[in-house]
Amino acid sequence: MAKQDAAAYGSVKDHVTLSNGHAVHYVSHGPPTAPNTLLLLHGAPGSHRDFKHFAPLLVSDTISVIALDLPGNGLTSADTAGGWGLDNTSFVAAVAEAFALLVHKLPGRRFFIVGHSTGGHTAIQTAALAAQGVVHGVALLNSAGFRPSQSQRPYERVQGLAKKSAESPAGRKEVLKLLRPFLLKAGFPPSIPDDEMAYSIQRTATLDHRVIHDNVMLLVQRKVPFFIANAADDPIVEKAICNELIQAISPQIHLQFDTGGHNIQKSRAQEIATALQDWVSTLHPSRL
Repeated sequence: MAKQDAAAYGSVKDHVTLSNGHAVHYVSHGPPTAPNTLLLLHGAPGSHRDFKHFAPLLVSDTISVIALDLPGNGLTSADTAGGWGLDNTSFVAAVAEAFALLVHKLPGRRFFIVGHSTGGHTAIQTAALAAQGVVHGVALLNSAGFRPSQSQRPYERVQGLAKKSAESPAGRKEVLKLLRPFLLKAGFPPSIPDDEMAYSIQRTATLDHRVIHDNVMLLVQRKVPFFIANAADDPIVEKAICNELIQAISPQIHLQFDTGGHNIQKSRAQEIATALQDWVSTLHPSRL
């Protein structure tokens, strides 16, 4: 596969407008005529900036990258997914519609969806909602899985916080007092806006994890290829969560690092980017 410096193409900010009139924003890298596109989905909270070290390394003559700002994060308003009524269902519906618009906007592309952390949940759900044959592969990086991770347990308490956040500004303020110190301790930057933190807990704590299992089984039945990478020392999503995904999926590629922490799209950017490029090439050699 021909390697190409992403700087030769630059990055482009753009958006797609959903049927509700609100825009989902993204940043793209790479050649506009590339036959393969990797759609990058961040965790909660996050933005396309979570992939600033990773996205340029993925670019080649045959691969372009689109990194979304998911609803309630970055430049994308939570109004894309119901505003303060945002939950996992409305969130994923907005992402799935944005993906469908991108597929229509870029005909002939082979799309691969890459999710980091809770973005792995979103990647799985978005791929399952897409028409069969549209998604050519799913890559999961330190992904959330079939049950709440150690950072979300007890899940009932987290669900209660999400409900309180959605109900009123006063409840939201109370939730944020508890949530911000936890996120700072977990390594998230202090610059994250309050609203993004609140939307993030509403996104993640309104999920029925049985949906993830069902969606994974559907994708396996469709024979969608999987790529999984994880770090054994991830303090947020423990190794056992990844092992359960691997057992259910039997991915074509599994990269496990002894170290790297949660944000392996940064700490292990080069290794993962090279492996993803090779994976895409192996799956579709006739197009590369």
